[in-house]
Amino acid sequence: MVDSVFLTFPLVDMTVPLDGELPVRAGTTTPIRTVVNEPGGPANILIAARRMGCSILPVGLVGDDYYGSFLLDAYRREGIDTSRLKVRPGLETRKVLVLVDRNGQHAYISMLEGAFEPLPDLEDLMASTRSLCLSGYMLMDRGTGSEIMRAVRLARKLGRAVFFDPGPLIPQIPADWMDEVLASSDAVILNDEEARLLSGLEGVEEGARAIGARTAGRVVVKAGPGGCHIWEDGAGYWYPGFSVPLVDTTGAGDSFLGAYIFAALSGWDRETVALFSNAMGAAMVSKRGSGTQVPTFGELVKVLEDGGCAVPAETRRRGRFGALTLRRELDNISKA
Repeated sequence: MVDSVFLTFPLVDMTVPLDGELPVRAGTTTPIRTVVNEPGGPANILIAARRMGCSILPVGLVGDDYYGSFLLDAYRREGIDTSRLKVRPGLETRKVLVLVDRNGQHAYISMLEGAFEPLPDLEDLMASTRSLCLSGYMLMDRGTGSEIMRAVRLARKLGRAVFFDPGPLIPQIPADWMDEVLASSDAVILNDEEARLLSGLEGVEEGARAIGARTAGRVVVKAGPGGCHIWEDGAGYWYPGFSVPLVDTTGAGDSFLGAYIFAALSGWDRETVALFSNAMGAAMVSKRGSGTQVPTFGELVKVLEDGGCAVPAETRRRGRFGALTLRRELDNISKA
């Protein structure tokens, strides 16, 4: 049994580090030194979870082109099961042009229209997983989304956890589907801007409360360096972020989600889940790029310990996380 099934469409990040600042203006020339290809989007979630010891099975399509082969090879090197990633002849593998400026801010130029096929063995697939991971991108199209909604209904029928990331294109998701997925989710994980779009409210706490009224599970609002806010059982809780040098914000939210799925399925308490996920997001923004640049075990431990969280010596020795309880000892924050 796998920890989670992720119905998705894989894509490649083509990262362009800019010498200048965003935005790029028409009629000007902005110098660059390189273009780097990395597995992007869902790969950040998959790799973050895998490096922590969580098995997420991606299900979707890639093209029979260079980029499709690039993605499959990269996934396999990370130990990710690619048996449910089908190669479709004639399909162009999805790509995102990621512009990253010298301040670490990014802009995406994306191929947003995905491709997905009906899954005749979906019941068997959902019976063989502990949870379902779902992105709002997969719900924007009625044709693709109908199969995703079938998976959500099966997950609830079978008692599987549902982790839902609505994404930035919330207005394009059919309202009836959004209502049903929210009501079916064990955790809704989104950033502060997405919470505003979904709730229609400006404040993080107000937005989380409004979304919480639409779901029986947790609402987790990522607030960048501010950490995250969790709304659960009628109450809200803030968990602080970790101070790191800002290099590149690309993939931070996805990495947070991969860590969150691992931590939640590990049965850790709410504070430990939040601090662990915050640390993963912080470790990610301190590096440039996505995909294989997702933080390692050692990099995550360093952020936790520098930020005042004690990691057991046995965990560090074994190089993997088992039972874990994290608390923030602010007096022990590293000044390095």
